[in-house]
Amino acid sequence: MRIMKKRFLAAAIILALLASLYGSTGIWAEAAEEKAQEQAGQTEILPSVFAAEDGTGAAVYMTTDISPEGLGKVYDALNWVPSGNVAVKLSTGEPPNSNYLRPELIRDLVERVNGTIVECNTAYGGSRAETNMHYQVAADHGFTDMGKGFVIMDENRESMIIPVTGGRRLTENYVGAHFGDFDSFLVLSHFKGHAMAGFGGAIKNISIGIGSAEGKCLIHTAGQSHTSPWGGNQDAFLESMADAGKSVSDYLNGNIVYVNVMNRLSIDCDCDGNPSAPDIHDIGILASTDPVALDQACVDLIKQADGNASFLRRMQGQNAEHVLESGEAIGLGSRSYHLVDVENAGEHEHTYGAWETVKSPTCADAGSRQRICSVCGYIETSGLDATGHDWETDDTIDQAPTCTAGGSRSIHCKNCDAVKDSETIPALGHSFKEEVVPATAKANGSILTKCSRCETVTNEDVIYAANSIKLSKTSYTYNGKTRKPSVTVKDSRGSDLKQGTDYTVTYPKGMKNVGAYSVMVKFGDHYSGTEKQTFTINPRSTSISKLTPQKKGFTVKWKKQGKEVGGYQIAYSTSSKFVKSQTTLKKIKGSKTTAKKYTKLKPGKKYYVRIRTYKTVGKKTYYSGWSGKKSVKTKK
Repeated sequence: MRIMKKRFLAAAIILALLASLYGSTGIWAEAAEEKAQEQAGQTEILPSVFAAEDGTGAAVYMTTDISPEGLGKVYDALNWVPSGNVAVKLSTGEPPNSNYLRPELIRDLVERVNGTIVECNTAYGGSRAETNMHYQVAADHGFTDMGKGFVIMDENRESMIIPVTGGRRLTENYVGAHFGDFDSFLVLSHFKGHAMAGFGGAIKNISIGIGSAEGKCLIHTAGQSHTSPWGGNQDAFLESMADAGKSVSDYLNGNIVYVNVMNRLSIDCDCDGNPSAPDIHDIGILASTDPVALDQACVDLIKQADGNASFLRRMQGQNAEHVLESGEAIGLGSRSYHLVDVENAGEHEHTYGAWETVKSPTCADAGSRQRICSVCGYIETSGLDATGHDWETDDTIDQAPTCTAGGSRSIHCKNCDAVKDSETIPALGHSFKEEVVPATAKANGSILTKCSRCETVTNEDVIYAANSIKLSKTSYTYNGKTRKPSVTVKDSRGSDLKQGTDYTVTYPKGMKNVGAYSVMVKFGDHYSGTEKQTFTINPRSTSISKLTPQKKGFTVKWKKQGKEVGGYQIAYSTSSKFVKSQTTLKKIKGSKTTAKKYTKLKPGKKYYVRIRTYKTVGKKTYYSGWSGKKSVKTKK
């Protein structure tokens, strides 16, 4: 067996803390309650502790050494190798006196990963709400001269939208537009209290912290407002933080790790420029690949700490642990964890979990497996022998034969691509069949002699398109009898197609009254498709029987037409050719009227008059031909 990796034994101080968590919940609760009563009269102690005694749950690595060296050790314990362009996410801190992570603590690690420090503008005002002011704050606090520099991801007030999968409140998350410029994220969080969230750690840093100003408003209001962070429901806000955090974690797909620094443990956030003085002593630095487990471990350590009453009241007042409940429920991480002390690597008997396959063996290549010590995270590995070939007993075709070329077959391994004993399979030869591609009214068809296997064509006859479809007549005048035009169909060479074989004709019902009628030509045999031809039956015409001059007008009389006539249309014009600009059209509804008087025309002016019948069927009006024109001169 080969030792591939080594994690560390939990330190004495952390073992003592865990012992308290595992075996003396009542003791620490009583102590915290007693301390709280001293400071504020009453504080209900949060009871739940999620550290796992048997080493199960997510690994959370810890050191009490709050120094660049300690930070490097917990980072090393993660055994994480960032890829591509690396972002280091932190809070730049509100001036003048906030408890942000100091540059001298983080500089070595930022330089080591060659990271760019990233942040987003706030949505609530302050010195970091505007990009120029925020860059100045970052420079004043020492974050612009390490690694690859400093970037505000929503510097142009632009957002990048990423999906939320399985969230409780949000379906999409608005992050800073430059979020997508980075491939890996190292999330450095100063763990502390928070006036709205109760506490701020890894989950807050990847949700509110990575959200653009617009995204912050959506998280605070559970998706209700793009412009204001105020007025949301508290539990909905916490659930939205978990939703947003999960979207970031899902998007990065493992290319993200989390470090929480537990120093300057004020009940106020780094967004407060004048935070309350801490009541709790500095605890240490913790790191994990699971943000829920990491924040839960920090919360549990707060529960044990001396002077924790004000911090516990802050968390209880905001129902702070609900963000951990929600994060676990939607799959952001697990509240169950075990602490691993990176400072003390003393000898102990390893307690291993089950073997897990790292690389599965193949027929020819060995594999590997590993098991992990639940106490210190030590990884033991061993090899797995190659399985050897399992040859098929039946022949399998590797290359199928074609009509003109032979194929091959062989005995091969069931589990891999290894092949032996190849042999040739004779060519199949062609299998010709006739294949008809019907012609249409627009395109030629064909009759092919074609191989059914390889599609080789030996003969092709053209079926010419049936592109000439004509009715013997397309317009009739109503006479009370059925009108039925004949149909002639020719192909593109001018040859007649045979009705009843190449095509059939279907006539509509009626074909007697005024209106339009569609004749359907359906192709068959070597033709396909259906074409429509239309003819119309128009109303009978009439004629002017008398045209009498009147003062500034005239009276016109005409012959009455009854059947299939809905009315008359009279045209009068000063132009004998009835030029449109000099012509007036008047409709007379009903077929019974046979005379009409027109006045208010030009006196002593010659007018030309004609008439026609019309009938409206549905939305279309059909007209007879115009009568012969007559002229009349109006009286003065």
